Amino acid sequence: MGLKYMILVLFLCFVSIFGDRILSKEEDLELEQELQRLTKPAVETIQTTYGDTYDYVDFYRQPAFDDPLMKNHSFHPQMKPISYHGGRKSKNFTSYFRPEKIWMNGKGCPVGTVPIKKITKHDLFRAKLASEIYASNLNPQTTERPGVHFAVLHTPRLGAKVKYYGAGMHNKVCNPKLNHDSQYSSSQLKLQNGYESIIFGWTVHPRVFGDSKTHFFIYTYANNKHCFNDHCGLFIKTRPDISLDWAYDPVSPTCGPLVRSQELLVQKDEASGNWVLKLTHGEILGMWPSRFFTGLASFATYVEWGGEVYSPSHIASPEMGTGISPAQNGNCCGLCLNLKLVNEDKKIVHAMSLVKYEDVNKYYQVEDRGYTGENVGHVMAYGSKGGYIGNYHQCTTKKLNVVSADEIVEDDIEEHVVEMSEDVKEEDVSGTEQMLLYINALDGGTRDNTFNLKGIL
Repeated sequence: MGLKYMILVLFLCFVSIFGDRILSKEEDLELEQELQRLTKPAVETIQTTYGDTYDYVDFYRQPAFDDPLMKNHSFHPQMKPISYHGGRKSKNFTSYFRPEKIWMNGKGCPVGTVPIKKITKHDLFRAKLASEIYASNLNPQTTERPGVHFAVLHTPRLGAKVKYYGAGMHNKVCNPKLNHDSQYSSSQLKLQNGYESIIFGWTVHPRVFGDSKTHFFIYTYANNKHCFNDHCGLFIKTRPDISLDWAYDPVSPTCGPLVRSQELLVQKDEASGNWVLKLTHGEILGMWPSRFFTGLASFATYVEWGGEVYSPSHIASPEMGTGISPAQNGNCCGLCLNLKLVNEDKKIVHAMSLVKYEDVNKYYQVEDRGYTGENVGHVMAYGSKGGYIGNYHQCTTKKLNVVSADEIVEDDIEEHVVEMSEDVKEEDVSGTEQMLLYINALDGGTRDNTFNLKGIL
């Protein structure tokens, strides 16, 4: 009995247990150091109306300023983009950003501070596992991975021949149902150049947020780092009364008038080169410093709008959008309105000549409704109830043969003709990352306790 007890004590000295996950002492130490880096001295602590706890942290102590690349910076709490083009004001859409509805104190943090959510080591571990799944999904057109499914519209892949300096949309906010806490369901906009990407939108993601609420999120892959929100310090918050990961309450009704949607726009500031995140009615939440990027330091070459879900391959995949497909009911499905691009003249224009992508189109669909008028612009409908099980992708892509290069002006929309051919393939998926195999095993397979966190941390 004494020997068994001694062996158990020695074992616990070298590992940490997170539920059914086992980390070595070295990996646990790396997590602890990362948590200490993210835990900043708090001016005060505040709670949201839905129960999350945040610290007021001095503006200059947020994680982004820990990076050596931020030496000799000129950022400050009251900064605004120098040459920012705001575009037209939104009509008939309700803002979610009412501090009196979000914060228990009714106002958020004082000027000169920013809200940073309190997290535990377990929270950080879960978020890093989730980040690894997003990191391996940079090019859904060519990389087939079991468990991740898409219903999106995207710009043609023409490399640096076409340059984008921003993109936006109005996004119907939904709360899709998951079948397991390992799943997620998101509606998002992605800008990309090479391996670097900026993703933002809403998601239901228990691994990141610890609940089944719909949360706003950003995801960034740059500077040899990738993470949700501000865990790896690639984004600078400028608003003291809005957090990066708030919970939407309420969400949009499944059917009926669309009065609950979220305006999202990211635009590159001409003077500073920073990517600016703008929300409903002109609220600027913050920015991604250009010094963190290489390809995206100049422009984006690819933009994508729509839905993404993930599920371990042996569990029925979750809902996307409202859980209703465009074919079932075009008014009750997921919707993205006012699909916009910022062109090479730095003008906000309606997105045109987009390409459709559905990897399992029997389970998740997208419908391109095109430009439908000034109020809602270019509209896409997407989503479904899910239910897919397996490791195969039945990939439906649209190959672009002809693209009009004429300028698309916001106030004078011209029709652009695109010839497309459909190419359907079904391929076995191989070469899945060790991390994904490990997560799938944890959710019902044979677990490999030798999983190495190096590379994630």
